[in-house]
Formats: sequence, C-alpha cells, structure tokens
Amino acid sequence: MAITGFPYVSVEGDRKVTAANEATRIDLIAGSGVIFDEPTSFACAKISDMMQVTVQPGSALIAGHGIMSDAVETVTIEAADLNNPRIDIIALESNSNTGIRGGRVVVVKGIAATTPIEPALVTTAGISQIKLATLLIPATATTFAPATLTDARTKGTGKHTHPSLTSVNITEAIAPGTARVANIVFGTGNAPTIDSTMPQGTIYIKYLP
Repeated sequence: MAITGFPYVSVEGDRKVTAANEATRIDLIAGSGVIFDEPTSFACAKISDMMQVTVQPGSALIAGHGIMSDAVETVTIEAADLNNPRIDIIALESNSNTGIRGGRVVVVKGIAATTPIEPALVTTAGISQIKLATLLIPATATTFAPATLTDARTKGTGKHTHPSLTSVNITEAIAPGTARVANIVFGTGNAPTIDSTMPQGTIYIKYLP
C-alpha cells in the first residue's frame, strides 16, 4: 500500500481531498464526544406530561465529523410496553450515507424485559452514534412523569497522548538555595477527581510532599 498524505496543493486535480479523507484525519487526533463549550451542550430533558424529550443546542465530534446545532430539538419516544420496562437511548448520530450526510438526534429503542438492558448503538461504515442520555420507561407509562432520564454525555478527548508516558520528574526553584520536586502527569482518566488522574490527553503538575 502506498503512503498518502493530505492536504496538499492540488495541481489539475492530482491532490483531491474528500470529505472522508478529512474526517479520517480529524478522527486520528480527536475522539468522539460532546464539546462542552457550554454546560448544556446537547443536554436532554424529558417533557413530563408527554412522551417527548428536548435536546439543547450544542457541538460535538463524531468519527471525525463536526456536528453543530443552534436550536432545541424535540424527539418523540414510542409508547411504553404494556408488561415490562424498557431502556431507550437518546443518541447523536453522524450519518454519511447518501440522502442524509449530516448529524441528527435519534432514539435507539430498547427491548422491553423484566430486567431491561440498554440497546447497542449503531456503528457502521456510514453511521456512528454517541449517547446523550438513557431513558428508563416503566411499563404502561403514558407520560414521562415516572420515567428516569440519565445524562450520558461524554466529552471528546485528544488521541495524541503517548501511551508509554505516565510521569516525569521536574525541579522547580522556589527560593534561593531550595528546590521543590513535582511530577508532570499525563492524564488517563475520564474525569478529574481528588488525588486521581486527570482527563485523558491533559498534562498537569502535581507537587510532591
């Protein structure tokens, strides 16, 4: 297989870059997820007296495709099962198939059962989905008043952190003749917690006692 690279200046069409090329390039360095430029980015809320969910405006990156919304979206959920509860997923989808070629909010319907489980998200050559929220729908429910909606948004992360790097010691001068040792730590976690790892792709300094 030949080595290819892009983008370069195209001379008479010899260096064309397709949308798929560009999405692949972005996906190499940035993982899928919601971009939290606002805390409410793609946040979901149920309309309690109806079988509907609202999704706030926001931005996201899915498989290298940028998804942006500047208006509240409303999705309708199918009727509850008569005998068992069900879990549905409110998802954000990137769909590159002809006829759609864009982003949209979709509902991934689960299967009603005594102990329901979440349905699988769709991942194909043309479709990728990320979770925004899960919705537990009790049997016979006609409104969302008794339903439980759980925020399931995740933040997109960088992919450029070297897997073998964990920490490296540095020395910081804090006063004449004295020094203080610290670690530069490469985060590997999903969320910052006290005395734990910072988000993947971040670098921070942790001073030692």
